[in-house]
Amino acid sequence: MELANKDPLELKSEEELARDLARLSLIRKEREEAARKREEEKKAKEAAHAAAQARAQERLAALQQKGKKKGGGKPKATAHTNPPANSSSNSPCVPAAES
Repeated sequence: MELANKDPLELKSEEELARDLARLSLIRKEREEAARKREEEKKAKEAAHAAAQARAQERLAALQQKGKKKGGGKPKATAHTNPPANSSSNSPCVPAAES
């Protein structure tokens, strides 16, 4: 019954403890490397996303500038300021009487 009260680390030999510590050290290093890799991938993904957004904004701005240069849209209706010389604006088109 004394074994139940003892610390499990005391029951292991020095060799077993050294082996366990080495194994745990390797596991810790692997986890740290995996975490570092995930962080780098996350940063790379964010940078790629930001670059894609910047390219999209540049394309949008270029398209907007291109639309402004061409005039785009419907042409504006022009009002005639000089009516034809033979017609008056209030009278219908009636041929002139010959004398």
